[in-house]
Amino acid sequence: MRSCAPLALLAAACTAGVPVAAPEPPSAPEPPPAAPLPWPEEGAALRVLAAPVGGLPLTVFLDSGHGVGTNSGNTSCLCLDEQDHNLRVAAHLAAALEARGHRVLCSRTSAEGPSYDTRIQAARQVGADLILGLHSDARGGMQLRSLEDGRECPWNDDNPGFAVLWSDEGEEGPVAARHHLAQAVAARLAEAGFLPNDGDEYAGIYQGESGQPGVFLDRHEPRRRIKMLRRPPMPAIIVETHHAWDRREEPRWQEEVTLQAFDAALIAALADWERGR
Repeated sequence: MRSCAPLALLAAACTAGVPVAAPEPPSAPEPPPAAPLPWPEEGAALRVLAAPVGGLPLTVFLDSGHGVGTNSGNTSCLCLDEQDHNLRVAAHLAAALEARGHRVLCSRTSAEGPSYDTRIQAARQVGADLILGLHSDARGGMQLRSLEDGRECPWNDDNPGFAVLWSDEGEEGPVAARHHLAQAVAARLAEAGFLPNDGDEYAGIYQGESGQPGVFLDRHEPRRRIKMLRRPPMPAIIVETHHAWDRREEPRWQEEVTLQAFDAALIAALADWERGR
């Protein structure tokens, strides 16, 4: 029997005279996907968290900060008054909470509102389970810039982010409930993509905590500590939604999707807090 020719010779015979295509070069690897833009950069996406299942309805007292006499709060880099921002956010959040079955009462619905003592009394009279104070913040030094209409507005882009404020004054039980509420709100806001403020401008007035970024304990001098945090008999916190002087963050708070993401985060946080009571 004739033995088989070596494989190398057979391969040479089969390919003799046949042009052989050059091997294709390996394809270039796919470039890695671009990292998502962080809040508050333009185009940064926020998450609208899924609504929690179940949970008991709460009576929520929404306090739109300021609106007392001439105290309109800060002026943003778009020359908007803080008290108007707070009203807009409160109205949007109230509608979302009511749609989830919560009972909502607002401290004010116009620029002129009652005193803070009257607000606390009203929350007590309606049997509110908690008070959510809504504000925006103004941090650090500022410069001025001119808008197209000639108005000059303050700006400072160094301290973006939200802050959730609380007080540790009072008995252990109510203090623990406040702290839990502050932590739940900060955790859900961060999950939605909002940036926690780093607290660099808060030295001496608020104390951050390592366990939950964005949570700050009131550390003003005792006589200057915030009444709406320490005086209400029910758990009360203040959410500083953003830095109103930041030229990236303030325009984002004019967008409907920002309000939707904020509402969903607060609804989820209240469910977390209610389950832990």
